[in-house]
Amino acid sequence: MFNLILFLIILSFNLGLLENLFGLLPEVSGYIIDISILIVSVLVLLNGKSKYLKTLWIIPLFIIISLISKFFNSSEFILFVVGIRRYLMPIFMLFIGLNIYISDNNFHRLTKTIIFLFSVQFFVAIYKLYTVGMQEHMYIGTLANFGGAISTILPLLGINLFLVLYLDSKKKVFILLMISMLFFGYVGLKRALVFLAPINIFLSIVFYYWLMHDSKLYKIFNPKVIISVGLLAMVIIYLGVRIMPTLNPENKVWGSFDLAYTIDYAAGYEDRKDYGKLDGSGRLNAYEGIFYFLTSNTNAFHKLIVGIGPGTTERNSFTKFDQFSMEALGLGYASGLVGGAKTVLQFGLLGLIVYTLFLFKLFSLLVKFALNFNVFQKKWLIITILWLLIMTVDFLFYSHLILIVRGMYLPLYLLIGYYVRKSLDSNFKHENIIY
Repeated sequence: MFNLILFLIILSFNLGLLENLFGLLPEVSGYIIDISILIVSVLVLLNGKSKYLKTLWIIPLFIIISLISKFFNSSEFILFVVGIRRYLMPIFMLFIGLNIYISDNNFHRLTKTIIFLFSVQFFVAIYKLYTVGMQEHMYIGTLANFGGAISTILPLLGINLFLVLYLDSKKKVFILLMISMLFFGYVGLKRALVFLAPINIFLSIVFYYWLMHDSKLYKIFNPKVIISVGLLAMVIIYLGVRIMPTLNPENKVWGSFDLAYTIDYAAGYEDRKDYGKLDGSGRLNAYEGIFYFLTSNTNAFHKLIVGIGPGTTERNSFTKFDQFSMEALGLGYASGLVGGAKTVLQFGLLGLIVYTLFLFKLFSLLVKFALNFNVFQKKWLIITILWLLIMTVDFLFYSHLILIVRGMYLPLYLLIGYYVRKSLDSNFKHENIIY
């Protein structure tokens, strides 16, 4: 069964590549992966091997919230299924991770596969630069051809991965791979990466020394670390501003460095409030736009609590909803990009609170037991914690990749399930393996 799961992770990480090489539509591939995950989940359940079900309280609770929203809004059943599918498919992967046995050898295979999948993205970025140039869409690594947020979040996850591996091994190849992830994002013209990458590097260092060595914060924040991260941040921001055409006054690659212009542009872009236009709202106002829309309708209180119905804002062959429909609702497209805002629109504040609490509960579980693992397992646990943190922040404030990009959420939730199972298993001996 583990081989099937590993195959699905590899497949999910290459949906864009399969589309380019064989014309296989990502939606079709996605359904194949989803059906496979459901089948494996059912087999695990039927085999009577399911444990740790208390960890999965989100499934029945979120279904109940979805049903309430459905009945209040008289939504069609197909919309209900489409709506909850986005939110529950990742949780089914967590269920599998909690209940399948992953041997030490298979865990090594999983980690090596993840390193390989991230490493090859650099070569796709080079091919993209050579064939179509620097642009948001097309050849977004091997994952997709559309969905620019991937070019921001995947490099952040890659930086977490390779920086932690470097701090653990001191192998300089991981520094080169970390730089390759920045290159990947720059080719995708992702402005946010310029400012988020330094913060991400700082967090990776803090979590590594905190959880790997149980270091006190005052020891982590020593002058050497602060100066090193500060200098690296300046280099990343300087290169990013000059490379990204929209971040410099000349609007060209290798334009001048004008930080005041860059800050004004970035703030203005994300703080737009012209909701009636497709590109008229920024992420900073996504929630404000949703709240205004919900409270200006009849039954405003009900709409705010349970939303306008599950699946009503999903882009899908069943619903025919796309980003232009956000304009029809009087909302800019950013309101449909930010995962938290999108959740409020479909499931109300109730849905957002429950789903967010679940993500933070997983985060707290992982951190709580971090010091119980040996060095190899702890290294990958730190990577898992950082990935979950990045994906949760992304869900709340930037996009909703944790719900839609299988290449990201399948390995993440499998790792979470593995570590939660290890932590909760009373028979687990934390010193039983030496790497």
